[in-house]
Amino acid sequence: MKQNEKPAACPPNLNAAQRYCPMKGLNQHAPLAPTYHFVILIFLSITLFLCQNSLADTNPAPVFELTHTYGGKPTSVIKIYPDGKVHFHRNETDFGHLNPATKAEDRYAQMTSEQLNELVNVFLSLPFESSKKLERAKDSASVPWRVYIAYKDKFISITIQDTIFFEFLINRMRKYANLKPLLCAKNKQDDCSANVFNIPDDLQGLKNYMEP
Repeated sequence: MKQNEKPAACPPNLNAAQRYCPMKGLNQHAPLAPTYHFVILIFLSITLFLCQNSLADTNPAPVFELTHTYGGKPTSVIKIYPDGKVHFHRNETDFGHLNPATKAEDRYAQMTSEQLNELVNVFLSLPFESSKKLERAKDSASVPWRVYIAYKDKFISITIQDTIFFEFLINRMRKYANLKPLLCAKNKQDDCSANVFNIPDDLQGLKNYMEP
């Protein structure tokens, strides 16, 4: 290029990916390299994915939720997490003179991995078919309270309303000395000395108990 000679102008018919031709002689049809915007977008996507996984690890969903309701309103719930942490929460309630008022409270305990695995195995071995046979009787029971068991792992999710199963699991948990302070507080609602329904504490006995 001679001194004071201006570079040739880019042809006007080039598309957006071809408009880079600072001097005559370069390949005017070579596509541009990926832009910084595209690289930043990939980086942000990876960062967001990692953050979501990190939050899922630090705030895992409970394996079990044992919920007690009265008049359609939750009164208490026991949540058991994958690391064995147990959280009992009771809502403040006042249902009149028939049921004494309770104050809101929270209690915590820690299960061992062996205890949690045992509870999971026991739950998955419950006679669900027998529970299904009793659905009509459960639906017709005119009681103001209901209990629910929600179980969730990586592969399955089960939610069931069954008083017998609920009491069976609570009775199993009462056998663990480390859970007694959580389940057996000194008040009327948490009396651990009585098995009102006389539910057996073994699976075979439970199956026999539930036979119609």
